[in-house]
Order: sequence, then structure tokens, then C-alpha cells
Amino acid sequence: MVARKPKRRKPSRKQREFINSILFLAVSLLSVTGLLIYLWVYNEIILTEKTNDGLRQSRASLVEDNRRMKANIARLMRADRITAIAEKDLKLVTPEPESLVVFMEEGLLPKPRGSEE
Repeated sequence: MVARKPKRRKPSRKQREFINSILFLAVSLLSVTGLLIYLWVYNEIILTEKTNDGLRQSRASLVEDNRRMKANIARLMRADRITAIAEKDLKLVTPEPESLVVFMEEGLLPKPRGSEE
């Protein structure tokens, strides 16, 4: 005798509907979860871009302030301005230029190189 394989029972209509309902629910939940994650990431990207724009504006403002400060320092450090403040406010006097002449005796001068005497 040939052994017969037992016949598989077909799922009943109620079982098929239940499986289809579970499958539909799982796909729906996965879809909703995926969309929520997408929206969260999209929102985070938008917030990050807004923060970056604010930081770029702050940086531009600070660079401009730094440029102004350097120009102001250069203006305040000019020699003619410092001399005018020293003379006017501090009552300092600019000294007259002096000439310094040094006379040396002939025997004390160093001998040039290459000359033999």
C-alpha cells in the first residue's frame, strides 16, 4: 500500500478574514510609524536649518564688529594722535632732535681687513 499524505485543511473563511485583518493592521501600523518618523526627521532638519541661519547671522555680525574694532584700534594708535594727546592733555614736550658726534683718535680706530701694516 502506498502511504497517503494527509490532506491539509483549507483555512476557513473566518480564519482567512482574521489573518487578512491582522496583516492589514500590521501594514497600517508600520506605515503610520514610518510616516511619523519621516515627519520627525523632517521637522528636526528644518529646526537645524533655522538654527544654522541664526548662527550664520551672528557670525556675520561678529565679523563686522571685529572689523570695526580693528579699524578703531588702528585709528587710536596713530602716532600723530598720540603725540597730540601727550602735548595737549599731559603737557609733555616733544624734544628737539639732537646730533651726536663722536670723535675718535686715529690710533684707536680698528684696522680694516685685508690691510697689513
